[in-house]
Amino acid sequence: MGHPLHKIVYVGDPLCSWCWGIAEELEMLRNAWQSKAEFQIVLGGLRPGGTETIGGKMGHFLARHWSQVSRLSGQPISHGMLENKNFIYDTEPPCRAIRVVRALDSRKEFAFFKAVQYAFYVRNRDTNELKTYLEICSDLSLDKNSFEERYKNKTLKLATQVDFNLARSMGVTSFPTLLLQLGSEIHVLARGYAKFADMDKELQETLSMYS
Repeated sequence: MGHPLHKIVYVGDPLCSWCWGIAEELEMLRNAWQSKAEFQIVLGGLRPGGTETIGGKMGHFLARHWSQVSRLSGQPISHGMLENKNFIYDTEPPCRAIRVVRALDSRKEFAFFKAVQYAFYVRNRDTNELKTYLEICSDLSLDKNSFEERYKNKTLKLATQVDFNLARSMGVTSFPTLLLQLGSEIHVLARGYAKFADMDKELQETLSMYS
């Protein structure tokens, strides 16, 4: 169990490509520190309510960007999703799905977040479709009926917006961002993509100032 005053806050969005890029590095950090600190996800909301399709200029931009992310991070990214020209690039539905899992079983929130990323970036699953999340629920032994009921509930839509607002109130404007909360103080551990070794070093150095 982590120290109650030590909280590592991950602000991200499942459709943020650099958030997928940092996924393995973040998992290594969690494995190294989860017995010493609490980890929390704050959903940033990259493009909530977006109406632009993935075709045209958006598709060309994403193709170049995804190639860069994959090259620098080593994370696999299929460009198959870019062939679905009618896909609307709205990040609210996947953020809401993760918020639902937090309400159902918070212990599986990080696993669900990563599974949504994998579904989108590797398996070309449509994150605007409920069935994408129900498949993941089956994989993670989450009750699909409870998930669907909450996913469609207005209360969870509002709760997702609360996360977006919290990210803004923390001064976060880009994803991923990793913060260390020590009591009432917040320290930035990483803005954008970072390696485990660098985040781990920053975390140790910051904590050493308070030991």
